[in-house]
Amino acid sequence: MSSSHEPSGLLNSDDIPSEGICHCKIFQSCVRLLKGGCSLRSGGSLPYSSMEIQWIGGSEVAPPSVSTGGNTELVEQGNDRVPAMTKIVVEPNAELQSPFVVKHHLLLKRPDPSILDELYSLTMAFTDSESKQTDWVSIKHPSFPIRLKLEDIQETVKPGGLMDTDCLNLAVRNMATEDAENFKNTECLGWRHYVKSDWTQLVASPTNLRIAYSCDSTLYDASGSHLVFIPVLHCDHWTLYAFNMCDKKLSILDSLPDASEGGQDSLKRHEEIRKIVCGALNKTMDVAFCFFSWEYEFPKVPRQQNSYDGGFFVFNFMRLWDGHRLIRWFSTETMDMRKSFLACILSSKNNDATMPTNVSELIKTLPDCKSSCRSDEQENQIMRSPLRLDATSTVTSDRGPPEPYSIRGVTVDGDGVLHIAASFCHFELAKSILEGQEDKALIVMLLQQENKRGDRPLHCAAATESKEMVQLIVERAKCITEPSNFTTNLLRARNLEGQTCLHKAILLGHTEIVKYLVSQDEGLAQIVDNEDISPLYLAIALRRGDIVQELTIKASCGPAGAVSYCGPAGKTVLHAAVLFSEGTDAISSFVVKF
Repeated sequence: MSSSHEPSGLLNSDDIPSEGICHCKIFQSCVRLLKGGCSLRSGGSLPYSSMEIQWIGGSEVAPPSVSTGGNTELVEQGNDRVPAMTKIVVEPNAELQSPFVVKHHLLLKRPDPSILDELYSLTMAFTDSESKQTDWVSIKHPSFPIRLKLEDIQETVKPGGLMDTDCLNLAVRNMATEDAENFKNTECLGWRHYVKSDWTQLVASPTNLRIAYSCDSTLYDASGSHLVFIPVLHCDHWTLYAFNMCDKKLSILDSLPDASEGGQDSLKRHEEIRKIVCGALNKTMDVAFCFFSWEYEFPKVPRQQNSYDGGFFVFNFMRLWDGHRLIRWFSTETMDMRKSFLACILSSKNNDATMPTNVSELIKTLPDCKSSCRSDEQENQIMRSPLRLDATSTVTSDRGPPEPYSIRGVTVDGDGVLHIAASFCHFELAKSILEGQEDKALIVMLLQQENKRGDRPLHCAAATESKEMVQLIVERAKCITEPSNFTTNLLRARNLEGQTCLHKAILLGHTEIVKYLVSQDEGLAQIVDNEDISPLYLAIALRRGDIVQELTIKASCGPAGAVSYCGPAGKTVLHAAVLFSEGTDAISSFVVKF
């Protein structure tokens, strides 16, 4: 979204120091991760729609600026003058791939349940008053510091505890920080923007409203994000307001039952608060249109079974909403959600508080805390030596030092050329690769090639909406006669999370791809992932009615055992039908037939 105000001090790439520009070129013939002509805005005064805020040493503030006669301004902060950091201007782009497609492995890491159990037990074991008054989280921020005592955390995550505003704000900041790190070299930087949960309370002061709105954006201008997530507390219940700036649509993700389920009418429940939130956003963005006039919807999302879990549902909605749907199932059991939330806030970066040694050591074993991030020097080296498809460049090979152009090359994430072509729906490129090779051994290698998440190209294709791409890969696999079961093995291949291509298609709600895949292999719907989640359980949990109907038809018409009914932690699809059904025809029909 853009403002009518023109930005001041637009810079060309030649005017910016090399460390201030992000260049990322991966398979240039497949996709350009950084659009040409992306302008960089100086650290001086930003346009009004960008909240007139500057980035100073890791925080958003709005002190008086002092001109230095150059493109960058110095900002007075106390007695010091600190050069403002250059921000990348982000504009909503309807063609931009979801970050869940570009780097979905970074957003879907799930810790070992046993670690979560132990962390929760250790946290709740401290009962003496001295320990409970100890700071477990202390994060410095010029405008919005966060301090949490152990008692605050315990009160939030205890059984029946209500979500605390400061705790949720910390989780919001952690998600924003993680996104900035994961996507700093891609077009998905700033793709979604997270707003503080108490942001609307500042509506009486437009200046503070704008500062609070953008306080958790780091490398990007928050006025141009594709998605804006605003957690809203109204009548002691948390809801997520997700504004899609490209589609000009508001999705209200509410975990309370609606009128069709015996609850309150959603329209009436949100009538007043929607006016407040949209009005606050209009004051913040200073745009010519009214957010309240946008189309809005109440997507089908998992429902809470009590009156106190709403904040934990919102936490998961923010992690998994891609603008149209939840991209994977999450456990809705009250204690599971609390344990995951606890791990998130205790693994906060830049935390100056000192926790007990056994707790801090356990936190280091969580996925987000392991040494999985590359150093700045590694990132720069990667950006200086991009993987290309032109014949004169070199590639990074998984079998040794750089070599001349080879179709066997992979990216630093292990993605081969077919992974990239499938992920970004470059059908003609994938077709030329698969049909232009006479060496069948090479074709077998390309089809079986796994990246660092264990995904094969078919997994990547199933995660897109391109049934044509899925068919291309499967039909090419059928031409491989040795081994005789090559196509079946390809269809049933599981990634590191145990998911097949069918799981991937269900996660993203691609009904036509699901129909095609199950038509190619009768046993595909029997395979469960590492958490024992079957395709049918997953479809019910994610409320994919058309897919549930397709799989139940297969279960009733196919051979015995054609569809698995398994779910996580010993559950079955019946549990999922009871927990997640809204009375839709497909799910209700399944319950009756089962």
